[in-house]
Order: sequence, then structure tokens, then C-alpha cells
Amino acid sequence: MADRLMRGEMGVSILFVHIFQHCNFGQRNSCHHHWVADSGVDAAVFAANSTRHAAAGVNLETIRKTADIEEFPKDQVWASSQYLTSKTFESLRSMFTSTKLIQDWFTDCAKLISGVCGESVEWVTPLGLPVVQPYYRRAQAPPSRTALDSQQRPCTMKQRNAFPPNFIHSLDSSHMMLTALHCQAAPLAFVSVHDCYWTHPCAVPAMNQICREQFVALHSQPILEDLSDFLVKRYSYDESELEEQRRRRSEQATRQQFTQESPRQGDFQLDSVLDFRLLL
Repeated sequence: MADRLMRGEMGVSILFVHIFQHCNFGQRNSCHHHWVADSGVDAAVFAANSTRHAAAGVNLETIRKTADIEEFPKDQVWASSQYLTSKTFESLRSMFTSTKLIQDWFTDCAKLISGVCGESVEWVTPLGLPVVQPYYRRAQAPPSRTALDSQQRPCTMKQRNAFPPNFIHSLDSSHMMLTALHCQAAPLAFVSVHDCYWTHPCAVPAMNQICREQFVALHSQPILEDLSDFLVKRYSYDESELEEQRRRRSEQATRQQFTQESPRQGDFQLDSVLDFRLLL
């Protein structure tokens, strides 16, 4: 996050949106604390599997935090948590419009690929590693050394819900690998546990610089454009095939349109990462 919008400040910003909407529409009495919004934001950000799971996480966190407020009416905790959950997601969508458009593009592509084409979603990371989402409708056979069963029908819901977070995780792992390789070349001691980067205290500034530089280098690449090109080559039909299969033309053309038109990105200045006060 940029210095001007760290996570705690995001919660305050969402609280301001709540209050603005409350003043305009007068839906409920306001008894908000910014740390209630903070916990909801945390749950929304880290519940990466699906919007349904994220909503459940935000609702539970909001209930827990609201119940801790002594002056808050206990008989209104559930209704208020439901209200705050809906407003938290509305606020996130209004604050991060490009992010929501990109997420919608991912889920729409996955829905068409798995539902219309009947295949699992695949992509290649910036480091050239292939990724396949192995989510199918029927239970898979016991683990073996054989390739995935090409006759299995993909589970559309799991494919579409998992595509955005899985793609982001593949970018994060690429960033971690690039950071590790450049630390090794420096040379610096480097250890990682999930998304935590470790080194000796005396080497933290150098590792931090490498981490930021590789983040900028990775995300300066045309990631969405490259993904769109891959999806077109992997799943789309050429014009002659579309012409020969008129009965299915509408579905195929819709899928081709979604995979070709990558969403517009935001205007965040990527180079500003190099000057952030907080470690990534």
C-alpha cells in the first residue's frame, strides 16, 4: 500500500464513506468505530477464495468487534453487522474501481472457459511456469503420477472463484523468487515463509531495496495483456471455425470478446513503491 493509503487508513476511509452514505440516505443510527471497519477490511482482503467467503468473514469480524462496544445495543449487533458488511463491500468497490473491473474480467473469463469450453483455466506466470486449476465436478481419483484426466468436467463455480486469487498468488510467488535470486546474487542471506521475507538485521535495508525493485520490475510488465494473448491462443476460435459452427457462434464470440479485451488498469504510480516508508 502507498503511504497515503495504508490499511488502517483504508478502514477510516471506508468509515467516512459509511458516514457519507448515512448522512445522505439516513438508513441507520451511526455508532461506528474505525477499528470495526479495519477488521472488516482485513477479512475482505484476506478471504481470497470467493466473494461469498469474504462476506462471511467480514460479517463475523464485524459482529465480534461490534459486540465489544459496551454502549452498542446488543439486540442490534446482527442487523448492524449485516448493514456494515454490505457497506464495506460497496465502499471497497467505489474506492477501487479498476480492481473490481479486473476481478470481474477474471471471473467472466473463467466462467466462459470452464462452462462453455469445458476446460480448466490455465495460464503461464511471468517466470514461464505453467499453472492449471484442478477443480472438477466429480471426485478425483487417488493421487498418482499420471496426468490430469482430460475427461473430467471442470467445476465452473470453483474455477471462476479461484482464478483471481490464484493468479495473484502466482504473481506473488514470482516476486518472491525474483527477490530470492537477486539477494543470492548480491549476496544476501534470504529466507521466506509464505509471504514473509527474512534476512539478517544488518541486511534489511538492502533486501528491502531489492524487494521493491523486483516488485516494480515485475509489475511494469504487460501482465494483463500477456494473459489476454495467452487466453486467446489457448481457448479462442479463429474466424473460419466461428463461421463453420454458426449454431454455437454466439457463445464462442462472447468468450473471444472477454478474453481479448483486458480491463483498464488504475493510475497508481508504480515507481512510488521505491519510496514507501513501510516494508513490503
